[in-house]
Amino acid sequence: MKKDNTEQKKIVGVIPDDNILLDYLTLYEYLSFVGKTYGMEQEDADKTIDYWIDRFQLTDAKFRIIKYFSHGMKKKAQIIAAVMANPQLLIIDEPTNGLDVETIYSFKKILRELKEKGISTLVCTHILEFAEKVCDNVVILHKTKMSEKISLVDNEEDLETVFMRYIGVEEL
Repeated sequence: MKKDNTEQKKIVGVIPDDNILLDYLTLYEYLSFVGKTYGMEQEDADKTIDYWIDRFQLTDAKFRIIKYFSHGMKKKAQIIAAVMANPQLLIIDEPTNGLDVETIYSFKKILRELKEKGISTLVCTHILEFAEKVCDNVVILHKTKMSEKISLVDNEEDLETVFMRYIGVEEL
């Protein structure tokens, strides 16, 4: 990607591990700003914002200042900002960090729905169960080694077993 190519940047949504938000804005103001950066018309952005904040149970927080959100609420805001313009590629670092069990469950469902729409997702996580639920393929990174692509489709072994074998740890 070129650093100054806005059109290329529009096709990628990023959810970093850190809460990097304009936290002096309300949730609605922040998401409206994000919609504008993606070139969304305000009416379309408003519909999309309402859909996603309802989906993530943030309706009561729509006009609250992000600075006062919990860690989990900030993570939800990041997720919405990354997916609201239907990117072609979604990059997620530590997707479960700060989320409660119910939201993690919903987020896995959303990622599967996005996959069905043709959106590719690159997930960096140490929560192997999460990867098993949302990924078709994985690559294991351990110290300075990287595995070949491992297909999880129709794989009868759980990812934890595959990982432990890859790093050379025998079963308990």
